[in-house]
Amino acid sequence: MAEVEAFAKAIHDLSAGPRFANVKIDSANVERILPSRDGTYIVNRIRGELGFQPI
Repeated sequence: MAEVEAFAKAIHDLSAGPRFANVKIDSANVERILPSRDGTYIVNRIRGELGFQPI
């Protein structure tokens, strides 16, 4: 993370030329969760977050 923070500071210096960041991400196979495709559920969830009653 120290390298990322140093790069983040250096990226604002426009006089030093173009920048390239090769960021490697952990390749662990994590469980994937697909969102619900049920329209009524989605509408009621959004309405609930906005403070409205479900339809």
